[in-house]
Amino acid sequence: MFEKEEISFSKFYLREFYDAVDQNAKLRFADKQYTALSSLISNLKSEKDYSSGLELLAREHGTSELSIFLFDIMDRINDYPPTVVHDSMPEMVDDFVNTLEIMLEEKDYNVQIKVRNGKLLRAMRRNGYHTAAALSLASGVSQSDI
Repeated sequence: MFEKEEISFSKFYLREFYDAVDQNAKLRFADKQYTALSSLISNLKSEKDYSSGLELLAREHGTSELSIFLFDIMDRINDYPPTVVHDSMPEMVDDFVNTLEIMLEEKDYNVQIKVRNGKLLRAMRRNGYHTAAALSLASGVSQSDI
């Protein structure tokens, strides 16, 4: 049964954006890289407040570039009419995935993303998000990463 949840356009857009990034990344990245990215996206989507996950990424070496890009998207959502923002989604998704592709050329970036996943899950637990264990199992993050 569907439960209706009223959400803001910002939250709707970011959900759609993350889903589109996930689909695009699945087509462009090797399985190991895609699994780590998909987990990161899933964890970011699971945050009650999207900015919390982005703030964690911003504080971490190696993923701050991603947070800058995502915070820029959040700013665009607030600065432009919804139709303009929504129509630009394919371009934004492509830009974001291209950025990820460049970052993943670095040898240890996949490991950095897995570590960020673990940190996101720990933060979610501290903030009362009780399904973090289920998310960690689904994301491929081992309990030792958490």
